[in-house]
Amino acid sequence: MAQRKAHNWAITLGISTTIALTGCSTSTPASTASETQQTTALDASGTTPSAASSTAHSGTAQPAATGAEQTTGALTETYTAPDESYSVKYPSSWKATTDKGYLELTSPDGTVTGHVSATGTYAPGEEWFTDRHLDHKNSYPAERLTELLGTTVSLYSGFKAGDSPEQDVVAHGLTQVNASGTVWLGKTNSKEELWASFEQTGVNTTGKALTDAEAAEATEKAVTSENGVTTQAILKSVEITPEASPEPPAQGEAEALTETYTAPDGRYSLKYPSSWTAKTDQGYLELTSPSGEFTGRVATTDVRPATEEWFTTTRTMGDGGVESPITEQLGSPVNTYSAYVHSPESADKDQALYGLTQVNSSGMVSLLNGSGTGELWVEFFATPPTVTNQALSHEEAKEILHKVDTTYTDVPTVKAILQSIRLGDTAVSGG
Repeated sequence: MAQRKAHNWAITLGISTTIALTGCSTSTPASTASETQQTTALDASGTTPSAASSTAHSGTAQPAATGAEQTTGALTETYTAPDESYSVKYPSSWKATTDKGYLELTSPDGTVTGHVSATGTYAPGEEWFTDRHLDHKNSYPAERLTELLGTTVSLYSGFKAGDSPEQDVVAHGLTQVNASGTVWLGKTNSKEELWASFEQTGVNTTGKALTDAEAAEATEKAVTSENGVTTQAILKSVEITPEASPEPPAQGEAEALTETYTAPDGRYSLKYPSSWTAKTDQGYLELTSPSGEFTGRVATTDVRPATEEWFTTTRTMGDGGVESPITEQLGSPVNTYSAYVHSPESADKDQALYGLTQVNSSGMVSLLNGSGTGELWVEFFATPPTVTNQALSHEEAKEILHKVDTTYTDVPTVKAILQSIRLGDTAVSGG
C-alpha cells in the first residue's frame, strides 16, 4: 500500500496554456516540503488564474481539458442548502439525495459518487487528512468561487491508489490554496467550510497495480470521460450565496469601548465594550466577545503566572502590529502583535493569538520600567477557521491567520482594546 502511494509527480491533462499549472506563491512546493507536510501540500495545491482565464459561468458542462471529446447535458437541477449558504447544479439524470441536510449525487452508471456539504452538517473524518495523497494531480481555477470569495479556489482531480487495483479511484473536488480540500464558506458569523468531494471508480481494470505512465493515462481518461466532465461541471457550478460572502469588516470598525477596568493594585487599566462579558473575580480581567469568536485575559504575572508552555509553544507571527501608547509611558517600544499558535498536543487545538509585546519579551510587557518584578500578560485567542489534525507549514499558518485578521468581526474591537491598555503610575515609576 505504501509503495503504491509513493508516486509523486503531476501531469498536465491537455489544459489550455492560458491556465498556469505551477500553483500560487503561497503553496509549499512538493520538492521542498517535509515528509510530514507533503500530503497536505499536494492535496491542497491550488492554481492561480491567469489573466487570460475566462470568468464566464455556465450551467452547461464543458470539457475540463482541451480536446476532450465527451460532453454532457445541461445542469438543469439546483440544490440550495437549508441555510442558503451555498447552491450547486447537477443533471436530472443523476440520482440526488437531499434529506440529510446536504447533497449526495450518483452518476447514472453508479461509477461516480460524491457530496457537497457544509462541514457543520457533514465533515471530513480523520482519514481525510491522513490518507488523501493524490498522484498525477492537476488543478485549475474555479472562477466563480474565486470571484465570490476574493481568494483563489481551485478544482482538482487526481489518482488515488486503493488497497487493491479495483479500488483505485480518481478523486475530484474543490479546494482553497493550502487548505485541506475544503473551501471557506465566507460567513462572518460562521467558521464552517464547504466540503465538495467526488470519487470516480472503475479507473483501473487491469487487475494489477499501475505504473506511473499507466496511472497518468487512467487519470486523463477519467477526467475527460463523460462522467469526469460532468463531475467537474457540477463542481464549477457551486456558488456561495451573496448573503454568505459579505465584504470583510474594515479595520477600525470597533465597538465603542464604554467600560473601564482597573487592576486591584492599580498597575494597569483598559477599556472594553459593554456587550462583552467581563469576569473580574480572580484579580485580573477575563473577556468574552458576544459572538464567542474571542476570549481574552489581561493580568500581571504576579497575579496570574505564565506557564512554561507559553514560552515554548511554536508560533507563526503575523505581518506586524502597531505601536502601543504604553511605549511613551515606559520609554521602551511596545507593540500589538498577532500569531498563529501551534498546539503541542494536537494541530486541531491551534489558535489565533492577539496581544501586546516588547522586543524579545515572548509576548510580555515589563512593568516598573524594567527595574522591578512582574510583567503584563495580554492574550486574546480565537479558533482559526481551518482546523485540522494535520500539521501546517509556516505559509499555511500565515494564510489562516490573515483570514482571521480580515474576516472575523471581533478583530477590530480586540485591536481597540489592546490600544486602550495603559499602565498605572506605580507600574511606570516603581513607586
